[in-house]
Order: sequence, then C-alpha cells, then structure tokens
Amino acid sequence: MNATCYDPEMHSAPERFMRGTFLAFGIGAGVPAFWGIVAMLLFNLPEGLASRVFWSTVYITCPFWVIEGPSAIILMPLLNGCLYALLAFGAAKGYASLRETQ
Repeated sequence: MNATCYDPEMHSAPERFMRGTFLAFGIGAGVPAFWGIVAMLLFNLPEGLASRVFWSTVYITCPFWVIEGPSAIILMPLLNGCLYALLAFGAAKGYASLRETQ
C-alpha cells in the first residue's frame, strides 16, 4: 500500500478524535473572520430579506458575534473555535458509541 494514502486503520480512535477536534476548532475560529470580511463587503446592503438572512446566518454560525469592545478580536474566534470543537468532539463520540453498539 502507498504510504502517502490516508488509511484510517493506521490511526487510533483518540488520534482521529483529536485531529477532528483541532480541525473543527480551526474552522470555528475562522468563521468570525469570514463573516467580518463578508459584512464589510456587504456594508451597503439595503435593509430587507437578504440583510435579515445574512445576519441570522451570522448569529447562528457565530453566536459570540454579540461580544463588543476590543476584547472581541480575541474572544470571538477563541470562543467560537471552542464551541465548534466541542460540537465536533461530541458528534465523534456519539458516532463512535453508535458503532460500538452495532
């Protein structure tokens, strides 16, 4: 077998959980930056359905968007990354427990 191919059997379950958790943390930490850039690009979006859908999506995918002040630059990505990591870890543990019972 080619050593560069990903083989899930080569990695232990805790190692896969940690890799997925760290990946989810990175994605979660990047979400506030992504929405901040999109919000800057859509600054002149008129009030209406598109604006409401956009901001609803922002508040659902980044619930810590409500943090204000200079601390938001650090806290928002950190807390959102932790939330995403916690959700990914819980989903992975739930999936693993389902696989064990079958």
